[in-house]
Amino acid sequence: MVSKTRMGRVAGGLERELSAILRELKDPRIGFVSITGVEVSPDLRHARVFVSVLGGPETEAATMEGLRRSQGYIRGEVTRRLRLRLAPELEWVPDHSIERGVRIAKLIRDVREAEERAHEGKEAVARVLRAARSFLIAVHVRPDGDAVGSALALGLALERAGRRVRFLVDGGIPRNLAWLPGADRFEPPAALDEAPEAAVLLDCGDLERVGQVRPLLDQAQEVVNIDHHPSNTRFGSTRWLEPSAAAVGEQVLDLLDELGLELDERVATALFASIASDTGGFRYANTRAETLERAARLVRAGAKPAEISRRLWEERPLSSLRLLSRTLESLEVAAGGAYAWVRVPRAALEAAGAAEEEVEGLVNYPRTLQGVEVAALFQEASLEGRPAVRVSLRSNRWLDVARVAARFGGGGHARAAGCTVPGALDEVVRRVGQAVEEELAAGPESGGEEA
Repeated sequence: MVSKTRMGRVAGGLERELSAILRELKDPRIGFVSITGVEVSPDLRHARVFVSVLGGPETEAATMEGLRRSQGYIRGEVTRRLRLRLAPELEWVPDHSIERGVRIAKLIRDVREAEERAHEGKEAVARVLRAARSFLIAVHVRPDGDAVGSALALGLALERAGRRVRFLVDGGIPRNLAWLPGADRFEPPAALDEAPEAAVLLDCGDLERVGQVRPLLDQAQEVVNIDHHPSNTRFGSTRWLEPSAAAVGEQVLDLLDELGLELDERVATALFASIASDTGGFRYANTRAETLERAARLVRAGAKPAEISRRLWEERPLSSLRLLSRTLESLEVAAGGAYAWVRVPRAALEAAGAAEEEVEGLVNYPRTLQGVEVAALFQEASLEGRPAVRVSLRSNRWLDVARVAARFGGGGHARAAGCTVPGALDEVVRRVGQAVEEELAAGPESGGEEA
């Protein structure tokens, strides 16, 4: 049992975070919902969540069903955001009190204010970038093309404007990105010998992903968070979060326009690589008309699509092909052909003579199998010295794999997400596979959207 004071704190935290999570849910059955109160049990294992729903009985019934069907995702998000060992079981209770109208009005007002804050994010970041004279620009460990490309583009553009810039990464840059203009400028965290005015993190949804860079952020006067992951933990003193962006490279291009900074060939190349990486060469569902319009601007500024694509995807060492061969031998299919997965045990990496970074992109091979909706790659790893598995998830049309990743403490996008799960390889494959099959069985009506 815990004290009433702690019960009150947990209830307050649940009400705050659940309100935020419900605003982010895309289940079409869930309408305007206002949480009117939370009661937690003395052992913190159960919570009654009182909700008021705008609309008639049919709307309320559909909303309550949507909340129950989203239970796994919501509890996973609560666990991550409140850093709980285990989220309480949630019981959704309709609230028909006379305060319902007032609370719904407050919810609508909060939604509008959140939209206004998102619009102001770019301007807030631009103000910081205009004021600061020295910058630390950092990316997450095992960075992909979007992280490296957007970071280089912003840093190189700021240097042209007379700012001092240091690029940091814990663990180095992958070989397939080492050709990008300025990629040789990335340094290990230990190299930083001066405190920057502003630290900028791009394409990083959680501070846990920056490794040894994290302690250095305390030296900066401002920490700027620029990201497009819906699961971003909202860290930093200033942030611009834009989940609708196909890549952070799109945000950086818009930010350079806001700052009045012109493109040159180096910046355009880095941005094109950023956007091409996160859209799969403009083949994924996140490719919008605006994405192609921005890409055209970058080509006019000097980016060379054929050369960038060749360097990103068509120049592989022999070890990569050997690893691909071994990985495809592990291919398995379930759920009537809708779910396919592969495994990368440590032994496969060693036998192929491949580096960790060469696993990147292998999850897309099972995704291309005809009839597959969800693809997964399971890579044997370690977490704090104990066995763990890195899980990469992709979907083709409707299933939101970020919901699956959230069950295991991860996150990402609707069509591309991931997590690191403690445990042995076979056990993690079984647990994640069960979660995927549950989501597949629920069907598109569970909250997924047709691409």
